[in-house]
Amino acid sequence: MTDRHHAGNDADIPGLEDVQEDADPADPDAADELLKGLLGAQAAKREDVPAAEEIEADSGEDESNSEDTINDTPTGRWVCRFCETKRRSPDGVAAHHATCPDSQHYRETHWNDDTDSKEDDNPEQTTLTTDETPDVGGDSPSEQRTFLVDTQWHEFRAYLKFAEHGLDPYYALHSLMRRTDWSDGPPTEIVEYDGHKYEVTFTFDDSGLEPWDDPSFTIEKVREFRLHVETAEGIRKADFHIRPRWPDMESKAGMRTPSNPRDFIGLDVDAQGANHDPGAYPELLDFAMQAFGVNGGAVAAHDRYLSAPNVEPWSIVIDGELYVRIDRDHSGPLFGLNGPLERMNMVLAGERSGYRKRVADDGKVAGYYHTVTFGSMRARKIFEGHHLGKEVKHYHSQYPEERDSDDPLYHPKLGVSYQRSRTDTRVYWDNDALEYDRAAADDAIGLNDMAHELDEQLLNTLRWAGLPTRPDQQVFVDDAVFTVEPDRRERTLIANPLPAIEKEQEHMVTRAVTKMCDPEQYDTDALVINELLSDGGAKSPKGLAADLGKHYETILRSLERLDAVVERSYGSVELKSHHLAQQLAERAGDLLGDFGRWREHVDRLAEKASRFVAGTETDGDSPFDMWIEKYLEEIDDPDGDPRLYLRMGYRPDNLNEAREILKSGLSKLRSSFGGKNADSSRLARNGQVSVTLVDGRSAHMEFAPAVT
Repeated sequence: MTDRHHAGNDADIPGLEDVQEDADPADPDAADELLKGLLGAQAAKREDVPAAEEIEADSGEDESNSEDTINDTPTGRWVCRFCETKRRSPDGVAAHHATCPDSQHYRETHWNDDTDSKEDDNPEQTTLTTDETPDVGGDSPSEQRTFLVDTQWHEFRAYLKFAEHGLDPYYALHSLMRRTDWSDGPPTEIVEYDGHKYEVTFTFDDSGLEPWDDPSFTIEKVREFRLHVETAEGIRKADFHIRPRWPDMESKAGMRTPSNPRDFIGLDVDAQGANHDPGAYPELLDFAMQAFGVNGGAVAAHDRYLSAPNVEPWSIVIDGELYVRIDRDHSGPLFGLNGPLERMNMVLAGERSGYRKRVADDGKVAGYYHTVTFGSMRARKIFEGHHLGKEVKHYHSQYPEERDSDDPLYHPKLGVSYQRSRTDTRVYWDNDALEYDRAAADDAIGLNDMAHELDEQLLNTLRWAGLPTRPDQQVFVDDAVFTVEPDRRERTLIANPLPAIEKEQEHMVTRAVTKMCDPEQYDTDALVINELLSDGGAKSPKGLAADLGKHYETILRSLERLDAVVERSYGSVELKSHHLAQQLAERAGDLLGDFGRWREHVDRLAEKASRFVAGTETDGDSPFDMWIEKYLEEIDDPDGDPRLYLRMGYRPDNLNEAREILKSGLSKLRSSFGGKNADSSRLARNGQVSVTLVDGRSAHMEFAPAVT
């Protein structure tokens, strides 16, 4: 395989070092000075960041590449690329650009190039600008900014509702079932759609529904029908599970009654498949129905039974994933120790509420299956304006080690998928449901919004890993569905917000500790922080007052002072994140005094640790227990995952020290089974340890039962 080299199209894009911090009204520099005097020089360490003026200077554009560049056409005419007004001479072109309504609209909706404008409230989340001349597409360098690599839909699923023709399409399918000779198997037809031939297969199942108690419904046994559509190579496919719906449905004994909250009369079609745009699914359903002659026979799509115009806007989207395929030699920064997947999991550790999960499997090849999953709360934290819970995933095909380097499946995908179970809102098929349907959920979004959000997350994940967002044949790889080509669209590309989130959390700690230095306030504030650290979960203000022997009003005043690091909701109080908890423990330990109750947290860790010691329980005083107390912060044993996940609270100087610590712990574990003569089968669980080094780098180490 020919060596590939990164062309560096995005070399001008700001990296981690270019992220500008929010202005701190509490003056963190002054707070750090105070903290340094109280706790020592190490306590108030801060990372240097460039000044705002430096960032503005780096992002400024040369006037020659501005929006008002005059396009010299081959015919000698000058053409406005916004409204396409033609001129034979350049006279008045600049004035035209200044007043052209289309040009003004473009400026307002695409890119903010006004370097003299007032600084945004959130400087990390500003639209990307670049001075580099593009390699592909566009009439000018300015226009190229909206040409991005075209992402591809992979998995998709939606419940498509059809009410326009009532149960007529159901009766048509029922008639097809009755007149079909099933002795030769399910009937099939061939259809052509979007340049591909599909085989359509018709089948049916028994339904758990009782027949509808309505004079118009004469069917004695309710059926459900399926249309399966697939290309010969099996890459593009769709499955349609067609189910009748009517008001007040009842199921047979022992069967679950499906929901029909709107009591509509018609069909509910569970449409799911892979490698099609969402809009293709109702069109494929229409083609499949026509192939069997059961879609009404009309020429106009609206008059046919199951067709794209007849999908109810309030149909529900269940799943969806967008992806790009990346050359294996370039994908490492995505899942690496300091890559965006690991950072999204480690930094956004406000894990005392909401949801997050990290999976890292390098069993077959490096980066074989790496995911980070987060709910709506963290989605908003990562990217302002986003609503959906997501899974960001770097993954290979099933047997990547057996594939040749010229096979597209030798290379991994980066995908971003919608996680319905982790989302606190609803996604409708059509945005019209939000505007005209009174029954639509108030906080719902439309399919177009979902596509926009997934696309934006994918592009920004590429960017945060230092990879290009424009089509680059040296970085992206064509496959049977995804092609490396430009697509002009409006997307917000932001500087990596994850270091900024981490830095802001450190500022919160500085401010909180500074407030705690007041002798009249220190006692209660320190006790509150100590209690929340040691308890490891949410407490009520009244519970804190009772546990600490303080008046309720005293606790409330303390919580107001600690609002930067403490979160209150519905009568509960908790630290905002584990990252904050660690910072408090490290930087304010001398002030917090007695950490005796921290032992309760350690005991809980020991109980969890006993899960990977087969046939024994720790007694709390063994060498293994002391190792847990000294080094571990968390043990996670997720459902459905055979491995254990340990998070090391202690920060080693380097990876060698981290390995020695892990080896020491496993050695102490073996000693409880007889040392070298231990029965290795009793070391029941494989696992992974997450480690953060002193310099901030993150690492994963495997054990089973030795470091590999």
